[in-house]
Amino acid sequence: MQTETNLPERRGFEFSNWQTNTFGILMVKAPIELVSPAISEILRGELRLDVLIRQYDTQLSSGQILYQYQGHNWTIILNFSICASSTVAKISEQLQSDCIYLETEDTSGCSSYTLLEKGKIIEELHWGVDYTEEVLGIETEELLDFVKMREAQGNPLAEGWDPRKWDIYCFEGYSSYQFRSNKYKATSNEVKNTESLLDKLFKFHDAWLPDWEYIPALEEFEGSKISAEDFVRVDIVHGGISVNEALAMLDDIL
Repeated sequence: MQTETNLPERRGFEFSNWQTNTFGILMVKAPIELVSPAISEILRGELRLDVLIRQYDTQLSSGQILYQYQGHNWTIILNFSICASSTVAKISEQLQSDCIYLETEDTSGCSSYTLLEKGKIIEELHWGVDYTEEVLGIETEELLDFVKMREAQGNPLAEGWDPRKWDIYCFEGYSSYQFRSNKYKATSNEVKNTESLLDKLFKFHDAWLPDWEYIPALEEFEGSKISAEDFVRVDIVHGGISVNEALAMLDDIL
């Protein structure tokens, strides 16, 4: 099979049909030979080095799949379960690396993107169904005044409701959009066009998350646009504990 020759130069967000399921993806800006052992240790899992997923049975391929493309600085971890941003912050801090965490939850209809530098969140994009009226019983336009009122009463709402946390907090139809960044200046129109903004952010941070036909989690490479030569390496972390269970152990370590 002849593969595309420009993969090492590709950057941006090309991942499609990803908001139809519940899952998370973690990207670490470090070589896979450093990331795989660290993730294996954090999750207490069995590490299989330099494999192709098609060589393993269904049980093994259900673990965390780690891979790094030739010419790219980011290691991608597929099948990374959804978790609190504090969990990813602990992982970023332990690895002393930049991390991108992307998650979607199909039941709530909410998705998010987070960029961290050595454990510190420096960029966030959240979007999804607006629950302001359902949860708080107010119109979305009244949110800031409501937050200030509760604050004055000494009974503040959770931080996630406070529009002042964000550079941009806007609504359209039944959806809400929140964005803040120490690196990138965005407009409300950009934030509402999430796929386009993600593409800009990934390019800005020299990252690439391609579509499914470039991902090694396929039974066979036939019909895809990649071959084994396109990867620095593909690893699997199988078994172990969940990402959220690992958070408690990381609290003890850090």
